[in-house]
Order: sequence, then C-alpha cells, then structure tokens
Amino acid sequence: MDFLKAEIARKRRQVQEKQVMVAPEKKYFRRGDLAAKEAEEYLNKHKVSTGAAAEEKEAKELLRLKEQGQEKSESSLNDS
Repeated sequence: MDFLKAEIARKRRQVQEKQVMVAPEKKYFRRGDLAAKEAEEYLNKHKVSTGAAAEEKEAKELLRLKEQGQEKSESSLNDS
C-alpha cells in the first residue's frame, strides 16, 4: 500500500512541476498535455534541430557538394 501512495505522490509532483493544470479549479488533465510538456522539455534539453533549421542545413550541404562537383568537372575539362 505504501508503494501505491508513493506512486500517486510522485505523479502529483510531476503534474505540478510541469504545470499541466494551469487553472487551479481543474480536477483532471489530459495525458496528452503532460506528454507534450515532456517532449518540449526533452527537445529543449537536447537541442534537437527540427524543421526549417534542419532543412536549411541539408540545403547548404547539397549546395556545397554541387559546387565541389562543378570544380572537379571544370578542372577535368581544362586538363583535356
């Protein structure tokens, strides 16, 4: 029984720390709200590049590779 009480207390602390229930009169919260807060904290902690930043990085890398390829092809044409 102590284990169950400890688990309930842990989950209550977790909800309070994450501030999932903004309004104090709310008795229930959606599990998805808690999961979203946890995912947001994870992304902030690990600085995972998402969206436009990752696409921009890929575009720059492709452009760099294309430029290197053109330089090699130009040098091979000049050698002939």
